[in-house]
Amino acid sequence: MGFCGWCPNPRGRCPSRWPPAACCGGGADWQGNPAGGNEPFARLAEGALRVVLAGTSLNRPADEAAAHVLSGFARLGVHPDVPEGVRILRWQGLRLVTLTNGSADVADGLLTRAGLRGEFERLLSVEDAAAWKPAPAAYAHAARACSVSMEQMLLVAVHPWDIHGAHQAGMRTGWIARQQTPYPDYFAAPDLQAQGLAALAEQVVS
Repeated sequence: MGFCGWCPNPRGRCPSRWPPAACCGGGADWQGNPAGGNEPFARLAEGALRVVLAGTSLNRPADEAAAHVLSGFARLGVHPDVPEGVRILRWQGLRLVTLTNGSADVADGLLTRAGLRGEFERLLSVEDAAAWKPAPAAYAHAARACSVSMEQMLLVAVHPWDIHGAHQAGMRTGWIARQQTPYPDYFAAPDLQAQGLAALAEQVVS
C-alpha cells in the first residue's frame, strides 16, 4: 500500500493563502523526481518550498520557514479509517508493506504513533530503488523486496498518478477516493475503489 497518512497543511504550518503545491510537500503534485533518479524527497521538497516562498511576506527567513513546514510531516497522524482497514487485511493473513517517495523513517513514525507498526512487514522507500514512483522501477523494487511477482501485489493509494504507475508496472490497484473529485479518465482505472481504507479492505477480502 502507499503512504496511508496525509494532511494538505501539516499541523497548520502553511498559511492559508499559499497554493496547495506549497503545502502538500509530498502529495498529489509530487509525481516523482522531475530531474530523474531518486534524489531524497526532503531535499527536493525543501528546495521547492524555498522557490514558492520567494517574495512571500514571512515572519522568519525562508530557509527556516521551509524547515518549519517540513517538520510538520514528522507529526502527522493516520486517517481515522486506517487502523480498522489495516487490521481487516491482517486478520485475513495478508502481508502489508508501505512504498513511499519520502523517507521510510517518516512512515515508521506515522505507523508507530498509530499503534500499527507491527502490522507492517516492511517500510519501503524509493530512496532504495532506481527511481521515484510512478516509474516502473519503483514498483519493481517493492516486488523484489517482498519476493513476489508484480501480479501478486495490490497497491492502495489516494493519488491517481500512483494508481496509474502501479497499473502500468503490472500491479493490481485500489484507489481511496478521499476527495470529492472524479478519477481522471486519462489514467488507468483502479481495480477497486472506496472512500476509506476500511471499506476498501472489505472489498479486498470479500
